[in-house]
Amino acid sequence: MRATSCLVIAISSSGNSPNIVRALESARSLNVQIVTLSGKGADNRARTFGTLNFYVPSTRYGWVECAHQLILHYWLDQYINLHGQGAV
Repeated sequence: MRATSCLVIAISSSGNSPNIVRALESARSLNVQIVTLSGKGADNRARTFGTLNFYVPSTRYGWVECAHQLILHYWLDQYINLHGQGAV
């Protein structure tokens, strides 16, 4: 059974945070769509779960977090463009 209306977005600078990985394991068992935002090592665990992965190839936490913030701001801007300012 697929939870078609469900989406999990996982954000982890290293992609290996134990709580995030456990949440992704649960999401996968429910057959939910998964989007990951991660960085550090290209072989991080979060990337193995994502239906769609945004990976920042940097070993510096600050740069990874800044890139994630840009992605999240872009998503919000797109949401507002589609649904109007009152939707927030």
